Amino acid sequence: MRKGKLLIIDDESPVRDTVVGYLEDSQYEVIEASNGEDGLKLFRSAKPDLVLCDLKMPKIDGLVVLKTVLEESPNTPFIVVSGAGVMSDVVEALRLGASDYLVKPLSDLAVLEHSIEKNLSAANLMKQNESYRIRLEQTNQQLEADLKAGRKIQQKMLPDNRAVIHNYRLEHQIFPSHYLSGDFVDYFELNDHQFLFFIADVSGHGVSSAIITVLIKNYLQSLRGSWESDVHDQLSDPSRILAGLNLYLIEMGLDRHATMFVGVIDSAKAKLIYSCAAHFPTPILKRANDAEALPTDGLPVGLLPEAVYQNREKSLVDVSGMFLCSDGLLEIMDEASLVQKETRLLEIITESNNSLSEICAHFGMGNVEDIPDDITLLSVNNIGLI
Repeated sequence: MRKGKLLIIDDESPVRDTVVGYLEDSQYEVIEASNGEDGLKLFRSAKPDLVLCDLKMPKIDGLVVLKTVLEESPNTPFIVVSGAGVMSDVVEALRLGASDYLVKPLSDLAVLEHSIEKNLSAANLMKQNESYRIRLEQTNQQLEADLKAGRKIQQKMLPDNRAVIHNYRLEHQIFPSHYLSGDFVDYFELNDHQFLFFIADVSGHGVSSAIITVLIKNYLQSLRGSWESDVHDQLSDPSRILAGLNLYLIEMGLDRHATMFVGVIDSAKAKLIYSCAAHFPTPILKRANDAEALPTDGLPVGLLPEAVYQNREKSLVDVSGMFLCSDGLLEIMDEASLVQKETRLLEIITESNNSLSEICAHFGMGNVEDIPDDITLLSVNNIGLI
């Protein structure tokens, strides 16, 4: 089995014959040329794996051959051969990119063979690395395309960015830290005076967390179908939603959990019924001149089968709006402690005019890059009070 194809360029026939014979005996395929001009023609037609070239030759010298070869094929190993008295040419050859140099006379051809083997091995390794790089780049491009497609699908699962239900305006914005988000929101009408809304923040980031948002969406969709068919009234009971979803996610065995807040607003009674699964930060209710954080409790869904969730009620009389967010928002705030961040967030909502775009602008969400965690904002505003 041949070890590789070599091109030998030397104007001295005895030297060339000796080198060619030795290398052929060493199982190399060898082609030869007696001058630089013929050598370049052979290089272009035969495409050798390595070139061995004398520096001092008539017509075209070795430096010109070297420069031409490396311009046309930068990764081809090129070994120069020079007389002992012309080391300045050797230095120039190495500067131009020669792989190695040998000094005439070539008395020990084993040294030549060692240099050839070393440089062919390095060139092969470079080819392999380039092949791996190309394949990795292609894989990354395919992965990126898949993630972009996944992002489009996830975005289609979300409700409209703005919706009006029973005189309440609901708006949301999601800023994912990756292509896919582990945060999710939804809201929809239950009947002529009630509507449901929720925010979820799945542990972790990326694809695995995004899959959980799909499961949450599907679970709520199944409840919605049963609700519309009058099979049960679970959708009007936030604690039952969380209890059922908790067991559903545990049965999936995906080793992911989520914090959630589920609320049902009765516009006829101006009342909020809600249940919380450890969602943080706590939702904020806004009135004309102040704001308050809702009391919350509960364990994340998908974590412990024995978790219990309870409903709480809150009057919405004089409440102009409600603001919810995922904990990713806290990570981009400048305040030092968690308590300071919560206090500052309450102040910002108090000073706001119930506009989600204003709140996004306050935090510079349009200019934030490389966010450490998904950030989701959700506002629920009473149109008659803003």
